[in-house]
Amino acid sequence: MARSAKQYENQIKVILVASLAKEFKKADIIARVISSAKANNQIATKSLINPQLTKSIIPSRNDRWLINKDSIIVKVGSVNYGVPNIVKMRINIEYGLDEKYYWLSEDSSNKRWMPDGKEIMKWIKVKGDRGNFKYKGKPADLSKEYQVKSIGWIISKMISAKGIKKTNILNPFKDKQNGVEATVDKALPSVYKRLNLLYGSELQSSIVNIFEVFI
Repeated sequence: MARSAKQYENQIKVILVASLAKEFKKADIIARVISSAKANNQIATKSLINPQLTKSIIPSRNDRWLINKDSIIVKVGSVNYGVPNIVKMRINIEYGLDEKYYWLSEDSSNKRWMPDGKEIMKWIKVKGDRGNFKYKGKPADLSKEYQVKSIGWIISKMISAKGIKKTNILNPFKDKQNGVEATVDKALPSVYKRLNLLYGSELQSSIVNIFEVFI
């Protein structure tokens, strides 16, 4: 029975999604981003390393790369003698850090601003003794509000003058062996193989791949 263009689109999309999901699970990119944040000591409030709760990392889990309805778009042209004359497979993947955390990445511009003093004080208290904070040359007593406020003012002034320390937290996304683009490249051969088995090699010559990523 001849397939319609819509039937081709649905079947090809299922095959493409399954292959991509398998490769992204194996790549484990989100876990590696979290490990990078820990290695860079970006763990004071623990919000960055808990993306499932805070949405700090996009996607928040390795099984959520393709949840947007337009993550995978398959369009089939006219079907002649049972074979589509053109098949467009568009892969749209959004990834990176939430805007709140993007300035921690060395990929961001060197933004300088006066941060919210209350947020800085909150961060100092959460970091606690691990921050090795000093007050007038001596270990700070963070139970004393005036010392926390003084330290917070100094940190705020430093950020407004120099910006914040940038790190390579986004490197797992860009890794040439197991990053986003590399993972997609690994998935495609199995897609072509499956399509050849189902529809014959004639279909592969009709395929146009369009891979777009949004950081």
